[in-house]
Amino acid sequence: ANWPEWDRLWAYRSQILEYIKWVVKKNDLSQYIRLGTRVKDCIWNEKSNMWEITCVECEESYEIREDRKERGRKYTLASHYLINASGPLRVPSFPSSIKGIDRLSGETVFQGSSFHSTWWPSASQISMKGKRVGVVGTGASAVQLIPQVAAEAKELTVFQRTPNWIVPKKKLDSEFGPFSKSIKRTPIFGEILMTIQRWMIYWSFEERLRKFYPGHHNDASREELKEHIKSSLGGENADPELVEKLTPKYPPGCKRVLIFSGYFETFLRKNVKLVTAPIREILPNSVKLMKQSSNTSGKKQKDVKGDFITEEKTIPLDVLIFATGFDTMSARDLNITGASGCRMKDWRDNDCETLHGIMSSKFPNMFFLLGPNTGLGHNSVIWMLECQTAYICDLLSQLSSINATRVVPRNSRVAEFMTFVNTELKKKVWVSCSSWYRHAKTKNVFALWPCSTLWYWWTTKSADLNDYDVSSIATAK
Repeated sequence: ANWPEWDRLWAYRSQILEYIKWVVKKNDLSQYIRLGTRVKDCIWNEKSNMWEITCVECEESYEIREDRKERGRKYTLASHYLINASGPLRVPSFPSSIKGIDRLSGETVFQGSSFHSTWWPSASQISMKGKRVGVVGTGASAVQLIPQVAAEAKELTVFQRTPNWIVPKKKLDSEFGPFSKSIKRTPIFGEILMTIQRWMIYWSFEERLRKFYPGHHNDASREELKEHIKSSLGGENADPELVEKLTPKYPPGCKRVLIFSGYFETFLRKNVKLVTAPIREILPNSVKLMKQSSNTSGKKQKDVKGDFITEEKTIPLDVLIFATGFDTMSARDLNITGASGCRMKDWRDNDCETLHGIMSSKFPNMFFLLGPNTGLGHNSVIWMLECQTAYICDLLSQLSSINATRVVPRNSRVAEFMTFVNTELKKKVWVSCSSWYRHAKTKNVFALWPCSTLWYWWTTKSADLNDYDVSSIATAK
């Protein structure tokens, strides 16, 4: 929905929340929403052809974490259809190769404040002032929080495993003043203006897809981003070793391209230190680095301040922040069991095959929003969500008209779709390095849609019942 009150193109968290509340109120959606409720189990009942959904009411401040005990009333719902809109990036991931931390819960032996970036405590619970802070990770969350923490902390140590390509946000962002907002509030004209603006933004990002093919456009993008790193660190006066450490070795787009301004400049601060040596162990009051005598080129490893890492080294800390991303499309926090007892966790760990990223033959009457192979590396996933929502509504309408009781995609159509997706993905830079885009077992890219979003819209603009095995009341008789 168009909204004339945006303060800027890249809105902050508080205004995004304000927009969501406005949409809920405008469309009277609150009657359909149960807040403070955790879905614990979703079990497919073969006899009734319905989903049995077990829910647990929680306190408002309750954090959805696996290591927290359940609280509140438990109840069960029955539903003909289930839409899994839990999102692909919601379960925090922690390093599995580091001693002193539990890979699943994030519990550590560290005695200071320790947390994942997605579980950020309130200002009243923690302050960075005068503290020695460590941040593990340099991904999408890290590049946003590191400059803020650096401005407050006494010392900040950033533990980097892999650097990232970053597009400067200043070139893309813009603020909307009172006059712009007043024009957008104008009936009819304002709506037309906002729609045009949305399409302009859409096309400006859609054309970036060509940069994800190996070759001239990707190489040109690489040189441009390398120049951005160097200029951000002082241009001709930049420390070459620092530039090298912050410059990725893989092609742009192979891992997630970040959009932010001010990250690289943070490493010019005297209170900020970049460490590229791997972490061996987390201790009660510090972090121990692995012994590193040389790198792959035979050169001795240094940290940014010029210290050689030739033996195990400990770095004392007061606060430890894990900006280590998420377990992509994880199902371990939600017990979903489909046909023949198939658990979603097992399905996710094996292949994650679907039709259009929306339905799997293992889970009757269940639909995904932003399911496998429908994330994007070049444009907004809001487009994908809108395509999928329209497709699901069309399919449900057709199923209702024939009194359907059970629907799954045909295995042949799933196989055709997956063959197409995997063939197209091999043409892109996403297959040239390891990343969270790729499946741990199959090594296929399972998080991204490989083509134009217009292509996806065309593919999903209407549902074809011939793609599905459908049971109805009529056929049951």
